[in-house]
Amino acid sequence: MRIHPRITLSTTERAALKARIQQFMAEFAAPKIVITRGLDGQPRHRLMGVRTRGFWCYLISVVPSAKLAELEADPRIQIAWYQYDANDPGQDQPLRYVAVSGVAELVRTAAELRRFPALVTLREEAWRRVNPPTIDELDDATLEATRAGIVVRPLLVRAEGFLPGPRYPVYFRGEE
Repeated sequence: MRIHPRITLSTTERAALKARIQQFMAEFAAPKIVITRGLDGQPRHRLMGVRTRGFWCYLISVVPSAKLAELEADPRIQIAWYQYDANDPGQDQPLRYVAVSGVAELVRTAAELRRFPALVTLREEAWRRVNPPTIDELDDATLEATRAGIVVRPLLVRAEGFLPGPRYPVYFRGEE
């Protein structure tokens, strides 16, 4: 973990900070910004639901899709969580931002997809109106024919707005 030189944290405080950031990632209900590199080399931004386990990220895509072709050509990916909440009395900074930069691995089998962590959705009814059936609602053959998973191994995590005072970034390397 790398923090601004003016900030010192004990081992316990560092662990609590890491847990707080991971909880924010897991419970954040709004779509996340997923950034890949297009086949033309330009960045592509999308809103997607993301499941997390620690700093590892899990996404499910409909097959075929441009994002899958992009990730096959260049597996680098970044996922960003962004929240502005000036009404949180427990936080000096109303802006929270987390970005996970990593390498994507495509998952194609139903067994692997069913091992993904649960998607935490606070607005289940609204989510269902705009999304296709979940993997739990599909049989294995349909799941493998219509969905692909994306597992993102984190290389670098940057978080802002989780410490009091100026919005200094905090960095975690890989699976730290």
